[in-house]
Amino acid sequence: WSSLKSRRNKAKLIMFYKLVNNLVPKYLCDDLLFFKKLNAARITRNSSNRDYQMPKIHSSVKYCNSFFPSAIRLWYTRWGRNLGA
Repeated sequence: WSSLKSRRNKAKLIMFYKLVNNLVPKYLCDDLLFFKKLNAARITRNSSNRDYQMPKIHSSVKYCNSFFPSAIRLWYTRWGRNLGA
């Protein structure tokens, strides 16, 4: 059996994948736009149109452990990408 933490992380990654690829209703995908990088004018070799960033406006533990911040952090650490915050 997998640990509860690993099952939760897997479910979080699956949901985030669905959000990124628009496989869920639009109203859910719209929430993800808040975390989308807006630096489209500068495209580099390492950038893509699916880069997300953590907003610097919240620093509370409750916020950092909520779905989007924790899913973005898990998404990038799982695939070995740097958050670049």
